Amino acid sequence: YTGAVDVYSFAIMAAQVMVGKLVYDTEVDFSTQYNFMSAVCNGLRPGLAGCSSEVKSIITKCWDGNVSSRSSFHDVVLKMGTVVDNY
Repeated sequence: YTGAVDVYSFAIMAAQVMVGKLVYDTEVDFSTQYNFMSAVCNGLRPGLAGCSSEVKSIITKCWDGNVSSRSSFHDVVLKMGTVVDNY
């Protein structure tokens, strides 16, 4: 276990808050946990319609498929602070 899992989880929650609907509201067959895990491991991520490009960039970096490429929470806080300051 590393903090990258928490960063990924944060991104999923942030996406839901920013988009205003349940994530993974899609046509993909999630009838089993295996189907869901397989889709996510193969790169399925929620849509980010309506998010600014800055917020999209932060969220997508947090749920990067390459765990070592994900942002740290320190970086997320700094980047979100910049977004808020420029809002």
